Amino acid sequence: ILIIGLLTINTDMFAQSYTWLAGSITYLYPTCLTLFYFITIYKKHNKYKIYDYIILTILSIIIPMFVENIGCIFILGNIIILVYTSIKERKINLYYLINTILSTAFLLIMLKSPGSASRNLTENIEFNQLNIINKIIYNLKNFNFYVFFKNSSMIIITLIPIIYYLLKTKNKIITITFSFIPILSIINNIYYMLPMKFSFLQNISIINTSNIIYIIFWIIYILIFVLTINYIINNKEEKKFIYFILMLGLSSSIIMLILPTWGDRITLHTTITLITIGTILIDKIIKKEEKIKRYLKIIYTFTAIYLISIFICINKLTIYREKYIQKQLNKNIDTIEIIRNPIMYVWNNNPQSEYFIKTYKSYQNINDTKDIKIVQLSYKEYINIVLGR
Repeated sequence: ILIIGLLTINTDMFAQSYTWLAGSITYLYPTCLTLFYFITIYKKHNKYKIYDYIILTILSIIIPMFVENIGCIFILGNIIILVYTSIKERKINLYYLINTILSTAFLLIMLKSPGSASRNLTENIEFNQLNIINKIIYNLKNFNFYVFFKNSSMIIITLIPIIYYLLKTKNKIITITFSFIPILSIINNIYYMLPMKFSFLQNISIINTSNIIYIIFWIIYILIFVLTINYIINNKEEKKFIYFILMLGLSSSIIMLILPTWGDRITLHTTITLITIGTILIDKIIKKEEKIKRYLKIIYTFTAIYLISIFICINKLTIYREKYIQKQLNKNIDTIEIIRNPIMYVWNNNPQSEYFIKTYKSYQNINDTKDIKIVQLSYKEYINIVLGR
């Protein structure tokens, strides 16, 4: 279930966080390392081997230096663990204190670095002039759009345990009514789930993510998700830990409400956290249901075949257009045509802005004096390329 959830995130998030080198290093790596760090502490608290101390200390240094929002929640997590263990054990855990100090120091180093400071000043100058409350109000629509609206797989995986909880504690009418908006969001989100973006699907406007009712609904959704965790998880320590990672996961996107930069990769940590928790809850529900497991294996197999097929197509299109570019260069044509790659599983697959055009020219050995032009082919022509005709 976890792998299916992670592989079926929307195509923009997939491209920005998995296949784009800069995006994966900046967001995917620290997300995975943060989860590994806190899961290790949960499982091995006070039972560490020497290599555990070394690995966790190294992670305390490097995780805060990837990106601001994950760095902040990493420190928050360390502080919570330090305070919790100090209260429970009635003494300060020196090792957790050292890791908290290290992570805080290295986050400050990253924030004060020339690159970070310059980016914060130049990105969206008008936004930076707003006060904190107006920044939050301005970004609520971004929060709803990138965290909830575009993440159908996450909604499905978290909605299943919620429906289970509601059916067990409420009546069917309440369950159906509550499920209505998430299902509409999934339908409305087809545009972002397909490998190619079909313009006629973009105009579906079932859901308005800026509507205050939609915003309130997702607050209620998270609250009911918390009640679902409380209902399904019996072990108190496990329950506390799931609440802990849920709070950190949501905080990584909530922190961004006061910042101008938004995108699918920004909310990756939140998405992966919710998918992970949803998977844990579903696993508790289905237990050893072999019939359900067989269906899941079928879905997993089709997901794997689908993605392998997608990247075979991308590879064929890339080879074809690079050969076409080389043919034009050999003929010394002034305006080089770049065949548009319509498949969205690779980020910036069609150079458009000045920086990416310059980079693409360098990669393809196209002289700076030459112009480039993105050419859209018909679907029939794309099919012929993929089939090798």
